[in-house]
Amino acid sequence: MWLLEKTSPPPFYRRQLSEQHRNELDKAFIGERSQAYYLRHFQRYDLAQRLLPDWHWAAFLITLPWLLYRKRYIDAVVYAVAGWSFIHLAITFALLFNEYLILPFIDERWTWWLRGGITLAVWLGFSAWIARWANAYYYRIARREIADVVDEGLAPFAAEEVLGREGRTSLFGMGLAFALFGILLFMIMTVYLPLYARQQEQQTLFQTYDMLQAAQGRVQAIVGQTGRCPSGLPLSTAEQDVFPAHLEVLATMEGLPAATHCVIRATVTGSHWPNQHLNGTYMALYQSPDQHWHCVSSLSHRDQPRPCGE
Repeated sequence: MWLLEKTSPPPFYRRQLSEQHRNELDKAFIGERSQAYYLRHFQRYDLAQRLLPDWHWAAFLITLPWLLYRKRYIDAVVYAVAGWSFIHLAITFALLFNEYLILPFIDERWTWWLRGGITLAVWLGFSAWIARWANAYYYRIARREIADVVDEGLAPFAAEEVLGREGRTSLFGMGLAFALFGILLFMIMTVYLPLYARQQEQQTLFQTYDMLQAAQGRVQAIVGQTGRCPSGLPLSTAEQDVFPAHLEVLATMEGLPAATHCVIRATVTGSHWPNQHLNGTYMALYQSPDQHWHCVSSLSHRDQPRPCGE
């Protein structure tokens, strides 16, 4: 890969240029923005006569806007398509590795944190690689454009005009990048986040309902043995260690038939973003005089598990 070349001189370097002339052409290509910063790095590569790793914060934090701001439009498209595809593939393989070789040995409470950490680590690793070679990349682009105007034998004024057109900065490119990020953020907020939230909400509610059914079996066995509802009985279960929902046994509950004599209620208490609105909602199983168990909930008909809505 050309960014890792150790050859001397670096790509497109033209030895016939004087240091002053090369500096003037560099300024014409870089423009006024961050000129001193790039000149310092360009001179470092010229002295070393090879490309060197470095660090570029803008390339690390906002790679696509930086590329468009510096008029690297084709490279920005390649980065957006090939780069993001590579990141997506790398994240997929990392998560598959994690699912089969790590998660079986991890407490369930930490699984989503681990998945998020792996995703972030892959993204940051790729961004760090980009940032490490961004200055060398921009140096090579400058040397290529300068080599073209030198080889064509353009007059100084014409050379500076061409370099200014091919280089410098573009507020339009920066605006386009942030517009694309805005569209992407809008899609995430309006499409993907609701899908994720809905999936997590259903998982939470079905786990709560499963806990409720498990508790019903225990309570029904006690009622069969003693003939009375064990109201006030603590119902700590293994499930509650990984999904905190408060289970309680009551003699009755507001809104239920007067003849009700035993109620098991599960109140959601441990739901996190983006479903923290579930905290405080409940599902309850109550035993009617005919000894059948029925389900009621504070949830809407759309949100409650189907067995509870029947």
